[in-house]
Amino acid sequence: MIWVGPPELVSQVDYLIPGAYAAAANNTLIKSFQKSFSIWQGPPAHLVRISHRALVADSGTAPRVTASIEGNIVGTDNSNTGLPVATSWTHTTTGINASNYRIDLNDAIELRTTQGGSGNSTYLTATLTFVSEK
Repeated sequence: MIWVGPPELVSQVDYLIPGAYAAAANNTLIKSFQKSFSIWQGPPAHLVRISHRALVADSGTAPRVTASIEGNIVGTDNSNTGLPVATSWTHTTTGINASNYRIDLNDAIELRTTQGGSGNSTYLTATLTFVSEK
């Protein structure tokens, strides 16, 4: 288990992306599927872990998912596309871009995906873990 900081400095944000989310590559999953936007409402912090899983896996190649802050990709795994989505939890902890992982008040948060092989992976849950600077 990764130690991310004292409990009072750790925040978790969960996102549910409904339906078949990876029929095509998409840099705005929250906007496209939740018909919503996400901005940071806390103190300055760092995104230290990107976790995700799907209810149903893609029957072909698994799509990859990562997060962005203000349009800048945070997860560096697989050439900045993120780790493959599975039906069990997958966590990005070491593949974090230290130049892009800081978040400030009102910064936009988004999720990105690559296209799945068959595009039939469904119901993505993504959890972002942040550690506040103070």
